[in-house]
Amino acid sequence: MKPSLYTSHLHHTHILFNTCAKAAPCWQALWVVLISLLLPLAETHATELFNGIAIDFGQTFLHEKRAMQLHAVLSPQETQIVANAMERIAATVNEAHSASLQERLAWRKNTLAQNTELRNVLHASGADQHLGLAVKQIHHWKISAQRIEFDVDYYMPTRVGAPPQIFRDRYAVSLISKGWQFSGHPDATPIGQLSCQYINALWACPETP
Repeated sequence: MKPSLYTSHLHHTHILFNTCAKAAPCWQALWVVLISLLLPLAETHATELFNGIAIDFGQTFLHEKRAMQLHAVLSPQETQIVANAMERIAATVNEAHSASLQERLAWRKNTLAQNTELRNVLHASGADQHLGLAVKQIHHWKISAQRIEFDVDYYMPTRVGAPPQIFRDRYAVSLISKGWQFSGHPDATPIGQLSCQYINALWACPETP
């Protein structure tokens, strides 16, 4: 049987280990081979199980997807609806805290909801434009087959050692004939900055109705 490319790589790696045992420069060649073996693994998308639903996060807007609170919060049916809308939710949150309104032009190439006003939470929060905001979590889901509402908590820049400042806004996406699209803000204004308390070594922020 003809050896696979992967098996061939392993064979050459074994030879390099033996050859390089007494020759330090050879470790550079060995490193190249090891990287060639690991890169294909790094490029794969990890699929994770949430409430019985397998979700492939992919690489686009990965931070926003990882911030979604799903475990033990949603039913399998609700989890599947969120999974179907995940790309649109993540893209909406990414755009909402962009540092510049000019960045919106690039993001809108990914959506057909051209005329729906998306609030720029960086401007609404009054945070330092140069420091920006970081997405803390996406949660407080209200889910139906055609519409999803959710809250997003953002970390605002603070001094080292100071308590975190959290700013919250609410969004909605709806399922139309062309797929899931941002459909506006359920509230006319952001929920705003939260008063969080330090409880059991964690910062606990209030839920909003």
